[in-house]
Amino acid sequence: MSPLLQQFVSETRDLLQSISEQLLEVEKADDKQTTLNELFRIVHTLKGNTGLFEFPDLTRVLHAGEDVMSEARERPEIWDQALTDLLFESMDYVSSFCDSLEENNGEPTSDSKAATQLSKNLRAYLDGNNSEAKAEVIDSGAATEPKKSKKAATKTKKATAQKKSAGGSSKRRPPRAKGLPPEHNLLKDLPADTLIEAWKASNPEEPVWLVKYSPLAECFFQGDDPLHTARSTPGVLWGKVENDCATQDINDLDPYQCVSTFTLLSSATEDELHEHYRYVAEQTDIEELNSHHLLLLNGEDQNDALPEDSVDALCEAVEATNLKEASSIAKTALELLNKDLQAAAALRWVIAINSDTDAQEHEKKEALIVICQRLRHNQHLSGYRFSEPEERAEEHAPEGDSPDEDAVSTSDASAGLPDTDTEDLLDTLVEDDREAFEHIVRTQGRILELDPTVGWANGRLRAACNVLMKTTTSLNLSTLIPSLEEAISAALSGNTEPLADWINEVIPGACNIALVNSGSNASNEAPDTRDTAITETKADYENTENADETTDSEHEESIVEETTEQDTPAPTESPTTATATEDKQASDKTPAFKPEPAVAPSKSVKVDQEKIDRLMNLIGEMTVAKNALPFLAKRAEEQHGLRDLAREIKEQFAVVNRIAEEMQDSIMQIRMMPFSFISMRFPRLVRDISRRLNKDVQLVIEGEDTEADKNIIESLAEPLIHIVRNSLDHGIEAPDVRKQKGKPATGNLTIRASQEADRVMIEIQDDGKGIDPDVIRNKAFEKGLIDEATRQRLSDKEAVNLVLMPGFSTADEVSDLSGRGVGMDAVRSAVDKVNGTMALESQVDKGTRIRISLPMSIAVTRVMIIESDNQLMGIPMDQVLETVRVPRSEIHTVKHVKTTVLRDRIVPLKSLNELLELPAEQIINEEEEHAVLVARVGNDVIGLVVDDFRGSVDIIQKPMTGVLSGMQAYSGAALIGDGSVLMVLNLKEVL
Repeated sequence: MSPLLQQFVSETRDLLQSISEQLLEVEKADDKQTTLNELFRIVHTLKGNTGLFEFPDLTRVLHAGEDVMSEARERPEIWDQALTDLLFESMDYVSSFCDSLEENNGEPTSDSKAATQLSKNLRAYLDGNNSEAKAEVIDSGAATEPKKSKKAATKTKKATAQKKSAGGSSKRRPPRAKGLPPEHNLLKDLPADTLIEAWKASNPEEPVWLVKYSPLAECFFQGDDPLHTARSTPGVLWGKVENDCATQDINDLDPYQCVSTFTLLSSATEDELHEHYRYVAEQTDIEELNSHHLLLLNGEDQNDALPEDSVDALCEAVEATNLKEASSIAKTALELLNKDLQAAAALRWVIAINSDTDAQEHEKKEALIVICQRLRHNQHLSGYRFSEPEERAEEHAPEGDSPDEDAVSTSDASAGLPDTDTEDLLDTLVEDDREAFEHIVRTQGRILELDPTVGWANGRLRAACNVLMKTTTSLNLSTLIPSLEEAISAALSGNTEPLADWINEVIPGACNIALVNSGSNASNEAPDTRDTAITETKADYENTENADETTDSEHEESIVEETTEQDTPAPTESPTTATATEDKQASDKTPAFKPEPAVAPSKSVKVDQEKIDRLMNLIGEMTVAKNALPFLAKRAEEQHGLRDLAREIKEQFAVVNRIAEEMQDSIMQIRMMPFSFISMRFPRLVRDISRRLNKDVQLVIEGEDTEADKNIIESLAEPLIHIVRNSLDHGIEAPDVRKQKGKPATGNLTIRASQEADRVMIEIQDDGKGIDPDVIRNKAFEKGLIDEATRQRLSDKEAVNLVLMPGFSTADEVSDLSGRGVGMDAVRSAVDKVNGTMALESQVDKGTRIRISLPMSIAVTRVMIIESDNQLMGIPMDQVLETVRVPRSEIHTVKHVKTTVLRDRIVPLKSLNELLELPAEQIINEEEEHAVLVARVGNDVIGLVVDDFRGSVDIIQKPMTGVLSGMQAYSGAALIGDGSVLMVLNLKEVL
């Protein structure tokens, strides 16, 4: 990925975070004007940045968002929660687009349909109070795929011209024949010759397309030329221009407003059309038309134009596949008819279809059947009973071949399909089942399109076949199963075309393996190394808590602040408010805006984290090197008698130690990140979840400027998300329940960060229903987590902490928020990984408070060195409470456990040699005193009996790797000044 693109992704993420904050602010603000102005400025900057690259989908979504923001500044009353949701979804799309840029090395994977639908829904708000559009946004979401197949016609305006009726018969028109394709309103004005030409140009592999291009009224100001765009459409067969100004006075027309709509019929490919209209995709509807959609009878409607016996004779000739006779009947009848009648159009169709030398005989017959049925419907005659498709297939099957054999050996989709209409069959499903079925089939179709030459292609194909068969069977679509079994058999034999045809019959256009096959030769010369992933396009781009997650540390960036004493930035100013792109957009502001005060340039630079990690490694090596100087001084004095040299070494050590500690502190400050780095995602998370649960929740965040090491801050993200979700789902009650308890309808959720000594304290507190210890005891007993004796023995405080056990959950139903029994256990595990502690307190109907204590840094660890059995070991200082000498006479045995009393508190004692199974006894000094290190392990205090203390030292702890990684008794190892290896104990595992 180029440096420019890397900068674009980085700045885009910063701007997205600012947009998220402003969207939440505009919902709460009484005076929205100032916030809307700032929001428009950020969106405008983001859209301007995309202009540097060829990302039409991204530009289209942001351009629509910018237009909405511009309108909202003029009319703040249009702002509502639905619009906020839609803008959030649009920004999620932008974030997903940036993710794909990073994952694919600058080659994004974008869903053009989702982008088009998002931009259309955004522009629906520009039309005024369009309640239908708003309901669609709320209910279906911005990225929902259309539920209709490509063959289904879209809703359009009814034709303004009334059809003439010259017939005098009063007979009621009979119902349409079953399976007859609907008549498309936009095609009713086409001349018959144009329809015939389009029908001849279409085939199952190359359909024709109906394009409706509705330019924006202000498109001229955006540099668009709608007339040129429409006229240069590839493969145009027919076109029409409609102007929405027929009732306006010529003097009232604005020449700078576009009022034209273009409707075109094209024989180009879908990709060519999308490429041509890519910059105005949200203004364009492109619809596939199969050959039967074109078989229309346009003209004047006269229901007694042809005698019934003539129509019957025509149908009988078609049924008998006597196409020559049918053409003769049509020519004879046409000589006696008015050429402008619909019946005459039907006869011209019969003649034209029979004269088409490129069409197969069975294709001609299928088309003639549609024409005959339309003609009978037009003439108010009942439908003719034509033979079913399978019967006709038997007529045309070669001798010795059965239809079933032909279905397997050919790639024609109709050969292996059931005689039941697929669309009618899918209509029998409930809406959710049908939507899920269509999505699964589309996904398997996309899997078939993947490169078939890779080594895992066979396994991928078998998985897709298995999914299709199980899905079809589970929905009881029995009529589809035989054809699917045949297609799967052919696919596993090496021919995937029948399976692709089956998928396309169920969901038209869902699979196009022709592109893969056509590029197979090229792929042999230059294999495609892209890693293609099949991802689900969801309606509302949910799971937003992961949208702002940072990627692997190799790609992360840290902010290095270089602030002088003279330059003090404003406390509320973000380090990224004055980027290069913002300087560019500042010059683009229109005069309508009030001038804003100039922003002082931020003295910050973005540095790749690898460089900072390299500095940390170097300072770690320097720490080890300078710690060797005291040992060197000791050797010079004791072994060589050089006391003066030893004194000079110690003096230089003091200087080097001071410089090294300052360097270490400076580098640690670079790695420090504020708590706001993760807390900024909680306002939206709380907003979205509370809306889904129909709860009113006020979120308060305190101490966002509290800093800790980057790794510590990032490790907090997932645990806090679990806790917040649990608080919203289980803790805070619904408004009506809170009122019954005498509480305010709005619940309070507080997240507080603070610093205590060298620890970071995070507190999450709510005023919900709390945790009932009796309920927890019973649930734990029912799940087999505790026995009856334990249930009776547990105190209320101990019972409440059972929620931290693996697999524990009080939810009766499993939802996407809770109920799976992994939330709080995952929280405790994440806290333990960074040597943190966790405490939980709760009162019924008062609320719950969770306190998390974490070290400020895990890069440099200060340990207490102790000696036991002539071996040196380290214990982290954040676990050490004190070191004492306990006389042997003050050690007592209580219930087989050695204890002592320290400051009126009974402390159990454990011998380190016994815990590590060392052969030697613990050594006591001349005063018969034991060296006892008092440590806190979890919520317990324990005394560890050792041989001696050796002081504390800063170390760069390295994790256990290789064969030693399984030794849980040690958390890591480090080099100390004399060059020896110091093992750091994991007291929780040792005890």
